[in-house]
This record gives sequence, C-alpha cells and structure tokens, in this order.
Amino acid sequence: MSIMQLTSCSNHAEVIRLFSSDIENYYFLINDLIVNNYQGDHFKVYGEYDKGELVSILLNNLTMLLIILSQIER
Repeated sequence: MSIMQLTSCSNHAEVIRLFSSDIENYYFLINDLIVNNYQGDHFKVYGEYDKGELVSILLNNLTMLLIILSQIER
C-alpha cells in the first residue's frame, strides 16, 4: 500500500473509475474536486494505492482525515 496526493490533471480518470457505479451519489464531491483542482487552502486529497491501483480516496482538512470511498475492506 502507498498513499500519494491526487491532482485533477493526473488522477481524475482513476477517481472516476473508483467511484464506478456509485458515481451518481458523489457528483457533488467530484465537481468540487475538479473546480478546486483537488486541493484548497485547508484541504488536500490523497489516494491510497494497492499494487498500483487506486483503492481509496482520503480527504485531509488539516484537522482530520476522512476516508470518502474505499474499494477494500477496512
């Protein structure tokens, strides 16, 4: 497992694949990520990778880390 910061330019297609059939429930989040280029003054977006595949999205708003979507059991 590895974690890296995501950006809209290089990671957006992976994020869309991760949401797959649940994407309709997350349009509000995806639109905000695109508008803000996956970062802001008080938040960053990270991806958790397993064997080179994006398996989770993590949001860090400087005070807490939230797992938004995960394709693996925790």
